[in-house]
Amino acid sequence: MQLLVISGGRHPYAESSPILGDFLSAAGYDLSITDNPSILANAAEMSEYDALIFNTRREDLPDFGDLTLSPAEQEGMKQFIRSGKGFICLHIGTCVPTAWPEFHDITGGGWITGSSFHPPY
Repeated sequence: MQLLVISGGRHPYAESSPILGDFLSAAGYDLSITDNPSILANAAEMSEYDALIFNTRREDLPDFGDLTLSPAEQEGMKQFIRSGKGFICLHIGTCVPTAWPEFHDITGGGWITGSSFHPPY
């Protein structure tokens, strides 16, 4: 099974994505990890993958810049999921970007910046 992991954003993704990759590789999966979501807009490249894993936070954040998905990336992701391929969203990857409220429908819920919270660590 071919997996694509989209990483990056405000959380320790530089640390967690390699660990996730090692775990998935040891379980026998073939995977690619990238911080660049532009592949989502390329249907031919996306067709090579069986599942998409979001270990990322794709928002416009003051201290990280605008990491929101472009309209073409959003549409490519929707087409990938509609085609019956898998989508796994980890932890804060469910964060609903202001620029793409429909993402909430895809994930079935998620973190809403300014409204959601979690208890102290």
